[in-house]
Amino acid sequence: INLAVIPTDYGLPFSNDPTNNGPCPSKPGKPDIPCRCPPPRTDPKFLGLLALALKQGFFPSCSIKVTMTLDEFNNGSTEPGSDAQKQRATTMTQVLQSLNNTGPGVLGCPAASYPFIAAQQTTGITGQGS
Repeated sequence: INLAVIPTDYGLPFSNDPTNNGPCPSKPGKPDIPCRCPPPRTDPKFLGLLALALKQGFFPSCSIKVTMTLDEFNNGSTEPGSDAQKQRATTMTQVLQSLNNTGPGVLGCPAASYPFIAAQQTTGITGQGS
């Protein structure tokens, strides 16, 4: 995974406690999030699952398609507002929402834990959101 195309700021501080499923505050007026969210952008589990999703073309199940390949993710346009930027954000969202989903009551990271990536899905612009 080309780290240069993954935003350096998700809109909330990165978690330093990947085992803490307890609730932590997100942004004012937004729902609480698991304290383990969002993972650091260099987190090996996140990057590994992201690479897997891009290589196999679906994630987390074969019924949920990924709209770009690993090569497109790594080397596609980084122009603000581009479709590639929107698709990157959508793929990262698919992985983040399934990250650490180990069973009932333990879900992945909700969009409230990475508001800049969630906004990028629509705008294609990194580092902005609510």
